[in-house]
Amino acid sequence: VGLPVLPADKYDLLGKRAPELAKQLYAWWGSEVYKRSAVQMQLDLMEAGYDLQYSLQDSIEDAMSMVMERHSSGKPCSSLPTPIASHAWRYKADELRACLSSGGNCSLSCNLLPAVTVELRCERRGGSWVLTGTPP
Repeated sequence: VGLPVLPADKYDLLGKRAPELAKQLYAWWGSEVYKRSAVQMQLDLMEAGYDLQYSLQDSIEDAMSMVMERHSSGKPCSSLPTPIASHAWRYKADELRACLSSGGNCSLSCNLLPAVTVELRCERRGGSWVLTGTPP
């Protein structure tokens, strides 16, 4: 069974709640990644149900704001790899905050599956320092 097909523009949580943040993420990731992320946000909200939906919306917005703020800083290793950044709300918020503030090697574990982790490393590539890692 595949995922339901949702029109990303109709269900764009960030576009409605934080339009400036949405524009910045769109400019960084491009159309395809941004729309895929918007659909994943909506699916997570649907799975959370009515009672948890509003706190999850806040968590998503907070996580994406942290990711964008760090990316915009321009510091070495300031940007999460796009496949990880585009679903950053799914990682534990305290680990995400610590990882983004350290700008170095770190580990992120998933909220719902703590045994599932991603290891990030600050490496020199093409004359600059970047965070590298592969999503789980």
